[in-house]
Amino acid sequence: MRTLLFALAVLPLSAGQDPVAARSAASAFARRGDWRGAEFQQRQALQSCRPCTPEDAAVLRAELAGYLTLGGFPEAAIPLWNRSLAELPSGSRLRATSFLGLGVALHAAGRTREAQKAWATACQAPTNGILENAACRFNVSVARMDSAPVWSEMEELLPILLTVDGAISRATVLLQTARAADMANRPNRAGALLDQADAVIVGELDEKHPFRAAVFNARAHLAVKSGDKKQAALWQKKARKLPEQSGWERGTVSIEELKGKP
Repeated sequence: MRTLLFALAVLPLSAGQDPVAARSAASAFARRGDWRGAEFQQRQALQSCRPCTPEDAAVLRAELAGYLTLGGFPEAAIPLWNRSLAELPSGSRLRATSFLGLGVALHAAGRTREAQKAWATACQAPTNGILENAACRFNVSVARMDSAPVWSEMEELLPILLTVDGAISRATVLLQTARAADMANRPNRAGALLDQADAVIVGELDEKHPFRAAVFNARAHLAVKSGDKKQAALWQKKARKLPEQSGWERGTVSIEELKGKP
């Protein structure tokens, strides 16, 4: 799966300002793993939020930035986060969420040091609650996974993060924790977490969602480690049967966004 570490669920918009139809359509596309369709509809939602407070716009930009990152364009998500941070009041409850999302996009774009700085800022926000702090710690753990043992901390955070209202985020958390369990040589726990992730994907997203390929490939990896090449081949076959996620043409993302000028 793409390296979206964790997308913290954002708050609802102000009463009377929610562009319901386009936003709901974007969410429906995302549940099918159609990030391009989600991006298009979310842009419509953002454009139709008139008048729109800075916090309302930040909520819609956060969702758009998430779709861009999942679709493979984190470099287009980065200026969206930066714009929200520039427009949000200093005491806004959404500033920590924006720094958190900025870190995710920066990490996905390969800008690791900048991502760590953004997460450090998010983790220090005085308005943080239990969920925001857990998300910060989880992201830092995922970023360190290849160089340090992080499974126990991710397991500690898992019950908190599974309360997030967002199937994509919960599936991501389960997949990443399963990966950490595998690296900690805990195959049974990894398998159980993959079962949970698959249940979320099938039950709340779509049985052909691209995240399922990550589940099947992770299952294949566990089978290889256990020496069961036949079972590994079966899981790999299941992954190949899923529709391939089509990429976006560069023309579908604003050139100004790619230059950092949304």
